[in-house]
Amino acid sequence: IAGFNYFITERISLGAEYRFGYTYLKTGGNYVESERTTPPTGSITSDFSKGRAEFRDSGFTVSSSANIVFSAFF
Repeated sequence: IAGFNYFITERISLGAEYRFGYTYLKTGGNYVESERTTPPTGSITSDFSKGRAEFRDSGFTVSSSANIVFSAFF
């Protein structure tokens, strides 16, 4: 992170930041699914399944922001 603050008064500043970093995202995992069908007539049927569903993503990110910052010094 790199940035700056410009102090308008002793306690109020305007600032900006620049960020560059590596991100890693992982979602999902193991799942279990059960389905039971009960028709008005006939027999009940059941279905059961399990498995793994995962999504992974990674990469470099760049973002910038401008902030109004209130600073108090003691």
